[in-house]
Amino acid sequence: MLNVAAIVVSIISLVTSIGVAGLGAWFTYRTDERKAIREAESLLRKYREPLLLAAQDLQSRLFNMLDRTHPDRNVLSFARLSEVYQDAMFVYTAFLVGQYLAWTNILRRQAQFTAFTTEEKQPSRTKKFIGVLDSITDVLNTGWHPEAENAQFWERWAHPEPDVPLFILFKGHQRAIGEIMTVREDGKDGELLCMGYSEFSKKWKKAEDITSRYGSAISRNARDHPEDAEILTWFLPVTHGILALVGAHRNRRPEGVAENTLRVLQHLLVDLVQILDPKGLRPGSQRERKKAGFPTRALGCWCESCRLPQQEIWSFSSWLGNIKGKKCKDQKSQGEDRNGARVIV
Repeated sequence: MLNVAAIVVSIISLVTSIGVAGLGAWFTYRTDERKAIREAESLLRKYREPLLLAAQDLQSRLFNMLDRTHPDRNVLSFARLSEVYQDAMFVYTAFLVGQYLAWTNILRRQAQFTAFTTEEKQPSRTKKFIGVLDSITDVLNTGWHPEAENAQFWERWAHPEPDVPLFILFKGHQRAIGEIMTVREDGKDGELLCMGYSEFSKKWKKAEDITSRYGSAISRNARDHPEDAEILTWFLPVTHGILALVGAHRNRRPEGVAENTLRVLQHLLVDLVQILDPKGLRPGSQRERKKAGFPTRALGCWCESCRLPQQEIWSFSSWLGNIKGKKCKDQKSQGEDRNGARVIV
């Protein structure tokens, strides 16, 4: 009898120990999970303002490039004016692209050891934020191509110099630009920041001195000094894209795929601004949050306001449902009419 009691006590003790160990492991896991989510939220709060300003500045520039309300006052007309205006068009636009990529690069570097992109239990705002960042990366990487299955869609992007696709920055190019644009404040151990426009402009001018102005062919001198020319060469898809838009603007015709790529990008940047500043607390932000319209309805825009209407219009199941619904409604109306009831149209 004593042996049985001892065995029972041992079993109870073992089960209790296992339960306590399991409960402790669960609490540890939950604590680590919450800590990781708090770290991700803290990181987002830290870089929210500079990323918001970068996204706002870039989307505003793209909107002004795409706006056709006042063609004579469009920012693309700067390309016909003096060098100061050309710098405002080419150099500053490239800087705004680089500024956005610099802050996303900084955020990526700081998020390497957090659960920023992997936790399923992240707050919905953080998930939306990550989703929009990924969409912006994708549209820069692939451009706008509603006929992606078509083997010829690359030709639709191409400049007369086919090695330079318009406004297409592959993911490696995006990362390289972000790294070039990232600097440290006050030396080696300072905070990571985006390069200022003054320093960027100096590097750009130095690169222009050893390359053909806004050209894609790198001169012999540039090959001998690649560190001086690299900032210009990384931005060739942007400068060539701007030149294509300038030519289209001058001839009063749309640029097509390249122009729509910028529209999709501008829409996604507005979505990002809305996520980072949902209440519109930044001065003037509500006034500036306009999305450039498409000349015609364009499939392939991934932004919040375009995606849902397109799903309603272009979904086969919704189209079929509308036909069935209309057919049933017509039959019902005909039945009521035959019974002498009043049919209201």
